[in-house]
Amino acid sequence: MGKSCVEGAATLCIQDNTRDFGGAVRTDIRHFEDRILRTHFKATLEAWEDSPNYHSYYNWSAICSNCSIDLVWQEYLYWPAPTRLGRRDQPVMEGNRSWIQAFPETAHGPRVPIPGGWATHYVDAKSKALANATDPLRVDPATFKYYNPQHPAVVFSGGHVLHPGYIVRWLSVLAGSVISNTLGRGIGFFPRNNEVLGVRIFHDLDLRIKSSVTPVGR
Repeated sequence: MGKSCVEGAATLCIQDNTRDFGGAVRTDIRHFEDRILRTHFKATLEAWEDSPNYHSYYNWSAICSNCSIDLVWQEYLYWPAPTRLGRRDQPVMEGNRSWIQAFPETAHGPRVPIPGGWATHYVDAKSKALANATDPLRVDPATFKYYNPQHPAVVFSGGHVLHPGYIVRWLSVLAGSVISNTLGRGIGFFPRNNEVLGVRIFHDLDLRIKSSVTPVGR
């Protein structure tokens, strides 16, 4: 299953079950994906695609026109994922972790906070790509609360509720405009809801990046 969208709009989404979303996912991005799958999840995309919970989505959003992709990339590094704090104090580096929390707009208008959990960031500067890979949830047998075995004292903060899954985001140029591409794949909970909300959540993040790079160009 897969969904391909433009500018986060449900009316501009089509069903697309191709692995590369009609060529939108370049070969270098696929190599980046494979590295994340191999190192973070000890898995392959082929194995995930056989899961009944497999889901995927792709969206692109325009960031600016007549602007430098290199300058946008410098700002992109401060926005690897939606968090409560927003823009990072420092550019993200591979191996950093963030607590993911989104505030998507509901069908009735108000934004509702949705906590996701911890994810590990990956960076491929050559491809101008970032990735967020969910960290695993573990249950403490004594309390039945979730924790990370590397940090057993921290309950409810060890992993991500949608584990296993990942988001890859990268910059490219389309018709003279710098665009942000978002690719999501996973085999965790709520696969169909994730295809819809994931597009909306990361488009919202693109809009924040767009706002922050406006002085660079339009």
